[in-house]
Amino acid sequence: MVLADDNVDQANFSFATGNLYLPIVKIPLLGTFGVTLQLVDESKLEFVLQDFQLTTIASNSPTVFSFETGELFIPAITVAERNGNQVQYTKVNMISIPDSDPLRFQLVGISNQQGDNLFTVEDNFNSIVPIHLTIETAKWDAEKSQLQVQGKGNKNKQVVISNVSSNQVLGTTTISNKGEWKLEIPALAIVPCQIQAKLDNDMAKKSVEQAPAGCDTNSSPSTSNRVVLAANDLGMHCADLDYQVFSILPPFNVVHAQVLQRGTQSTLPQLLDNSQVDVVYQATSNPKDPVGKESINTGNNSKNGAKSNFWESLDGSHTIGGLAYRSIYPGQDKLGLCDPLKEICLSSLDLFEPLVLDTGLPVPDPVQLPKLVPVQQAMPGTSNSPQYFKRFDIDLPFFKNFPFGGIIQQVHWFAADGIPILPKDDNGNLNAYPLMRIQAVAKNADPTQTSLGFVDIVLPVASEADCQTCHADPDDFGNGAATRLASVKTYADGTPWEIMRQASAPGPEKLLNASKINILRLHDAKQGSRYTSSADGRSTPCNSGTEPACLANRTPVQCSQCHYSPALDLAQTGPVDEPEQGEVGRQQTRHISMSRAMHDYHGQFTELFSPMLSPDDPQRTPEVAQQLLETSCYQCHPGKKTHCLRGAMAQAGIVCQDCHGNMNQVGNDFSDGLPTGDGLDLTKRVPWANEPKCQSCHIGDAVTIAKLNTSDFILSKAGIRLLQTYQKSVAKQADLPFIAMPQSRFAENENLYRLSKGHGGVMCEGCHGSTHAIWPVPPSDNAPNSVTLANDNLAALDLQGHAGTLIECTTCHEAGSLKLTLKGPHGLHPVNDPTWNKRHEDVVEKDRNACRACHGLKGEGTVLARVAADRTLQAKEEQPNGSKTITLKKGTVVSCSLCHKNELAR
Repeated sequence: MVLADDNVDQANFSFATGNLYLPIVKIPLLGTFGVTLQLVDESKLEFVLQDFQLTTIASNSPTVFSFETGELFIPAITVAERNGNQVQYTKVNMISIPDSDPLRFQLVGISNQQGDNLFTVEDNFNSIVPIHLTIETAKWDAEKSQLQVQGKGNKNKQVVISNVSSNQVLGTTTISNKGEWKLEIPALAIVPCQIQAKLDNDMAKKSVEQAPAGCDTNSSPSTSNRVVLAANDLGMHCADLDYQVFSILPPFNVVHAQVLQRGTQSTLPQLLDNSQVDVVYQATSNPKDPVGKESINTGNNSKNGAKSNFWESLDGSHTIGGLAYRSIYPGQDKLGLCDPLKEICLSSLDLFEPLVLDTGLPVPDPVQLPKLVPVQQAMPGTSNSPQYFKRFDIDLPFFKNFPFGGIIQQVHWFAADGIPILPKDDNGNLNAYPLMRIQAVAKNADPTQTSLGFVDIVLPVASEADCQTCHADPDDFGNGAATRLASVKTYADGTPWEIMRQASAPGPEKLLNASKINILRLHDAKQGSRYTSSADGRSTPCNSGTEPACLANRTPVQCSQCHYSPALDLAQTGPVDEPEQGEVGRQQTRHISMSRAMHDYHGQFTELFSPMLSPDDPQRTPEVAQQLLETSCYQCHPGKKTHCLRGAMAQAGIVCQDCHGNMNQVGNDFSDGLPTGDGLDLTKRVPWANEPKCQSCHIGDAVTIAKLNTSDFILSKAGIRLLQTYQKSVAKQADLPFIAMPQSRFAENENLYRLSKGHGGVMCEGCHGSTHAIWPVPPSDNAPNSVTLANDNLAALDLQGHAGTLIECTTCHEAGSLKLTLKGPHGLHPVNDPTWNKRHEDVVEKDRNACRACHGLKGEGTVLARVAADRTLQAKEEQPNGSKTITLKKGTVVSCSLCHKNELAR
């Protein structure tokens, strides 16, 4: 029989006593039972059914409870091991002993969340051992030209050693009867920087000691006939480490991936779909990671314990994360599972409770909306098991029922929405730039055995929410602005609201939780007298801080229950009220949006949030700009420690306000009229949906810009791009309009960069990197003697062999297959191509302006003509050194006169 579905409140399995104790087991259609099994025969691992007591009879339950099948299957329990660790398992399988009286069961296996067998049963109780693999040493012996690796694991098991960077198998060995293994690998052509050992579903990684400076970090481009392009959508996601008070965003990362069949001499590259390949992800690491060479993020567990309490169970039926985010999900009436005229309908998220460790929030398929067809993505877990992308999008609805949205045609990508990654690695160190290896595998093939191609990308995530700067008590190092100096110090009835101190706040994030509690209490003091019921709209005030309606008494709180956020509107409905769910239902049409509540409200405090200087202000030095950022956007957003804005734009001196405007302009959104009943004003900004575009700064090339009146623009010194996305004359306008140049060769084809595609249907982020993290990201030097390399650069290194925008045509095309053409991305000619090098004068003669666009009106060169890597070109004329070749260093601006007579100067 099946004893339980997926609702087991708690369990205790002690290796010392052999007791398997299941106090509460819910059995569908039967009821709730108390179960205790007692170990009676240690040599055979036999348990006797000691107690099986019906505590609650379910409606329509059968009168006879049968043990006919003899199987005891418990899908989800928490096991307290002898060493004190708390481990959650998905299966404890026990087989009944025939004709035993009382009924006996034998333990046959225990599995974890990912379905991996964590314990095996051999001949006695002591043989239950975790399948655990370690690498004790990994060392390169240069004198012997030999890689020496040794470790420990389960006896008689086979270990496979491979190069982390290339996935190349280096050797295999069998673990001895003592649980030890050793492997010496001679004569390696390429010495790995880091090796990986795999045993069944267990895996360990270790950096190679004394590896040479030129060890393999996979800086050579892939030569597979499949090309994998992938990117996180935003360049930075945020998540809390503690969800028990309130949270802004859940653990939720989004990755898009495209797979191409590489072109040949006679065929163009082709995008593949989910009928041809599968795409998976698993954690990986970078030997030059600035955080540490062995920083890897496989799941919620680290050597220091859980990384977050998001999955922590409160009562066996609900998790902290589930309770926090249930209010943003539609009620079960939307699924036909409840009649709101007869009862309060629970959140549809409750159907997924308790949320399984390392499994993300359910995400409805946008194509199926308004029908709710959800999928959940998961972390790879301690075994680092490959996880499939659960969705493939062709045409992607994006708020299609609103004027700012629509259906994005032919995105042709694999999507993994909601990967619940957190900003701590498995060693317990903060790392906001964890890596995942995105692999294409043959359709329905074993992803651990086959790889058609891969790319390593960052799934960025930060927990740097600095509410405590203003909302912590001064004795806890806050500035006191929203505590002792708060404008409102009492609730509506005059009772002072108490400032929570760090020492009294719940852990583990005590300072942040103290600040969050102070925020809720201040919110109750300011707004509590106007609180209304989500169920029927009646007044439910918080006048003294003690009422049930007070936010501080309703934790965990999710702010978007009242303050709409498009980022959390997975069903793409816009602001809604949901009285069907009772007091936990949404009431978003009565309140301003989350963005307006944060940006517009806080923007009034200019003494706390400094205005940014204009890009052309001589007082705005890089140091001053950083200081102003840290006292404006970076008061709340990641930036002081974690770099949300990084990469090419950050290196060019661009700051948040240059693109988005000031805080009040960002907060001046569509929701202003909601509290007064005036509805939505969709002529104004919609957060996450209306953003500046590439064309707002990249307005054209050397030829087209020369024809424009740029007097109201702030041009860069190079004269090719702008330094802000809006005109000087409107910089202080409340409804800040962004510059639109749809005729620019750099204009995206959709409303948002992250949803746009270009050359050959390839998504823009596949070639340029994620929003806010445009390649390259410093440090980007992958020279043999370089010590650190930003994780964001690994994708470009995998694909083309050097950091920066994908510019090497051979990434997707076969070398030599391209003719004299200007049909590359943004009208680019073939790069590093011998045919173009020798015959480009044919194009010059036909259309000189086509060349001037990037190489300058007089052939002098522009920033658009900088070489992305060291190049050796054939020169038509003999050079001063007597050679007919010319070597250009990375960053050199290519002018006509570098190699020959300047034909564009005429």
